[in-house]
Amino acid sequence: MPKKLIIGIVAGVVLLAGIGVGVFFFLNRGGSPAFEDVPKNHFYYKPVQWAEKNGIISGMFGDFFAPDEPCTRGQAMTFLWRASGSPEPSPDFRNPFPDISPDMYCYDAVLWAAERRITRGTDEGGFYPDGAITRGQAMVFLYRAVGSPEVDDSKDLPFQDVTSSDYYETAVRWAVGEKITNGLAENAFLAHDPCTRAQMVMFLYRCFK
Repeated sequence: MPKKLIIGIVAGVVLLAGIGVGVFFFLNRGGSPAFEDVPKNHFYYKPVQWAEKNGIISGMFGDFFAPDEPCTRGQAMTFLWRASGSPEPSPDFRNPFPDISPDMYCYDAVLWAAERRITRGTDEGGFYPDGAITRGQAMVFLYRAVGSPEVDDSKDLPFQDVTSSDYYETAVRWAVGEKITNGLAENAFLAHDPCTRAQMVMFLYRCFK
């Protein structure tokens, strides 16, 4: 048998074997890569699966999602932007943030959010993309992203730590009414606590699914 033919047959077998292994691996994992640190018995399993399937999230360290890590403001805005369909910001919209540049992964997401007044940045004048987003900020971003709908303020909130003077009060009230949040502790929302990556995905899941 000619040497070239033998090499071709071997290469074909190797290729088919590789495809077979790849298909088996894909099907064995349910058609979608699973995060090793998101077990099925955790409250955020379905939201994370939904977000991954829809291209809203990706892992931080290979097959690890890092659900308990604080979600950064850049990550949160990117998740929200993707959940909203990844709309392009207007080409003539001027970037208002000195700490956001075109080479950053969250550039389009932040500009989109700034253009639609979902975010106004921080008091320092920047967006602070690497800073942890708080639970209060997450609610405000979500609320503004869906158009800041009218909210019934005639009912008492179930949280003792959210008052009418808080900038996030209306957003939290809306989120409670839409069953997006139940708080984090008894009678408490803990608005100033960092929002974890799992919590952010859970909020998005309840808001957009």
